[in-house]
Amino acid sequence: NMLSIDLEPYESCVYILGSTPDRQPKPPVVYDQTLMTITSAADLSLYDYNTKTFSSAGPLKELCNLSAPSCYPDYSGIFAYEIPFPLDQPGPIQIHLGEVHDAATLFLDQEKIGMRICPPYRFCLNHVNQGPHTLRVEVANTLDKHHMDLISSAQEISPSGLLGPVTIKIPSSRGE
Repeated sequence: NMLSIDLEPYESCVYILGSTPDRQPKPPVVYDQTLMTITSAADLSLYDYNTKTFSSAGPLKELCNLSAPSCYPDYSGIFAYEIPFPLDQPGPIQIHLGEVHDAATLFLDQEKIGMRICPPYRFCLNHVNQGPHTLRVEVANTLDKHHMDLISSAQEISPSGLLGPVTIKIPSSRGE
C-alpha cells in the first residue's frame, strides 16, 4: 500500500499508520471537482469594537484588498462577508477561501466551522444538506493599519480581507 500526500505551503498533516483488527483506516476523501467559484459577497460588515457589533457596509461586487486607498486603508479589525450559495445534492464539500489577510473564521448557516491563521484557508465538511446555504467569513487583519509609528508609516500597507477566490469542491465519487 502507498499513501500519496499533497500539501500546500504551510500545511501540515498527521497520519497514524497501522490498524487494529476492529478498526480499519478510511482512505482520505479527494475533493477533485469544483462545484463553484465565488468572487463577490452579498454583504460586507465591519466590526465596531466600541459597540461590539457589526454594521453593514453593503454588497461587494468583487472580493478585493480592503486596505486599498478606495476602501478601508486605516481600518484594523474584523471584516465579515456573507456569501449565499445553493447546494444541489447533499454530501461532503470542501471550502477553500483562497487568499486571506490575515486570520479567517468560517461559519456555515450560522454554525462555526473553524478558524485558520495561515494558508491553506481550507475547510472540509463531512456532510452538508441540499438547499440554500450562507457562508459567513470573518477576516481579522492586524493593528498596523490603525496604529502606525514612524517606521511602519513609511512601509507598504499589506493587504486586508478575503481576496479569494472562494471555491467549493466536491469529490468526484459523490452521490455514487
